[in-house]
Amino acid sequence: MALLTVTRHFAGQMVQGHRHGAGAYVYPNKYFTYNGQWDQNVKHGKGVFTMGDGTTYEGDFHHGEITGKGCRRWPDGSTYTGEFKDGELHGDGVYLGANGARYEGQHVDNRRHGYGVLTMGGDTYDGNFENHRYHGEGILRTAGGDVFEGHFECGRLHGTATVKYANGDTCQGQFVNGVRHGQASLCHTNGIVYNGDWVDDFPTDAPTKFLLPVITDGRGQLNLHHHTFHASYTHSLSILLICGRTRMIAGLTEEEQRCELERLQQDLSGAGKGKKKSAKPTLEQLRQFEEEMAKPRLKDVPTSSETGRRITLTLWKPPMSEKESRKRPASGKSRTPPEEDLSTDLSPPTLPPGAEKIAFGVFNSENPTVVSKGKTKPKSRRDPKAEEDIPKSVELPCIMCHEATTLNSEAKFENVCFTRGCSEPGAYCMLFEDTTPDCDGARLPALMLNVVIS
Repeated sequence: MALLTVTRHFAGQMVQGHRHGAGAYVYPNKYFTYNGQWDQNVKHGKGVFTMGDGTTYEGDFHHGEITGKGCRRWPDGSTYTGEFKDGELHGDGVYLGANGARYEGQHVDNRRHGYGVLTMGGDTYDGNFENHRYHGEGILRTAGGDVFEGHFECGRLHGTATVKYANGDTCQGQFVNGVRHGQASLCHTNGIVYNGDWVDDFPTDAPTKFLLPVITDGRGQLNLHHHTFHASYTHSLSILLICGRTRMIAGLTEEEQRCELERLQQDLSGAGKGKKKSAKPTLEQLRQFEEEMAKPRLKDVPTSSETGRRITLTLWKPPMSEKESRKRPASGKSRTPPEEDLSTDLSPPTLPPGAEKIAFGVFNSENPTVVSKGKTKPKSRRDPKAEEDIPKSVELPCIMCHEATTLNSEAKFENVCFTRGCSEPGAYCMLFEDTTPDCDGARLPALMLNVVIS
C-alpha cells in the first residue's frame, strides 16, 4: 500500500521505501525537478521535468528516460511537440523556433532527419533531410521567389533539378554543389533559350559574338574580303548570320593542317627569283611546322546552343569624303566606286559618324528581278523619239530593316534586296545588331559589313 511521504527531496507516494506512484522530487543539485509518476524509484509514466535554466519537458517517461510523446519548451520561447527517445528529439514532431522557424517532420538524435517541411527566414523546404540538412529529393522555395526542385546533397542542389527563378527564367539540368554544372537548359523570359554545357554556373557554349555571315544571291556565294562584298540590284540576297565565341583550341584539325601545309609548300616554291625552287620542305621545316600547328591558339568557332535571340539588319550610307564628293557624277548618272575607295572610313565595327540610314527594297516573289528606277527605251530604230515605258520601281515599297530570330545560334535573312529608288550605286554599311528585349548586359556586340551596290 502506497503511503504519502514527505522528505527533504521528495513529496509523494512510496511503497516499501521506494518512490512509487505520484510524487515530486527535487534533485540534490537543485537544478532538476520532476513532478509525475514513479515506479520503484524510477521516473515512469506521465510527468513534468524542469531544469534550472527554465527548460521544461512534459510528457512520457520510460524507465527513467524521456521517451515517448511530449512537449519541450526552451527559455527563449521555442517549443517542440512530438516524439522523444532517451531525452532526444527522435521521431515525428513539430518544432516552433523563437525566430519564427517552423519544422514539421522526422527527427533523429535531436536533428532533422527524414522527411519534413521547414520554413525559416522566408524560405520553405519540403523534402528529405539528413543530419539537419537538405538531402534527397525536395523543393525549396526562397523568400526571393526562386523555386528549386530536384535532388539535394548536404544542403545544396546536386544532380538533376529544375529551377524557376523569380524573374520568370527557368533552368533544367545538372547541378553540382548548388551551381549549374554539366548539361542544362536555361529559358529566359525574353525568349532566348540556351541548351548546352555549364561549368561552375557559367555557360561554356553560349555565343558571345557574331561571326562573318554566309551571303548568297541567285548566282551563288559571295566573297567577303576585309568585311566587304559586292551586291547588285538584280539579285536579292540570302544571309546566314552565325553566332559563336572565341575558344582556346589545342592545335589545328587535320584539314586545317593540310591547308597550312599546302600554303607552306606554295611559299617555298615561290621563294627567291632566279633560284632553284623546291616545293618539298626540309625535315627541320616540317618539325617547326608541326610544333607551330600543335600550339594552343584562340579561334572563333560557331555554337549551336542558343535559340530565340532577335537580330536586326539595317543599311547605312556613310558620309562622302571631300575626295569622293568631287568625283560624284552628275544628276541622273551613277557610277560604281572602284574597290580601292571602299576601305576609307568603313572598317568594322564602328559606324561612321554622320551615316544616314537607308531603306531596303521589298522582294517581289512574282518578279524576283528588281527593276531599276524610271528608264525608257525607243519603240523602234526608225522613230527613236517615240519611247515605250519600261515598268518602273519608283512605287515599290521599302522597309527600314530586316529582322530574324536565331535557331540553334543561326539567324537567316531572306530576300534582302536593293533598289535604285532607295539606294544609289556606291558603298554602304550593313549593320547587324542584337535587339533582343530585356537583354541589357548580355547583348552580342554589333557586326558591320561593307557592301558595294552596283
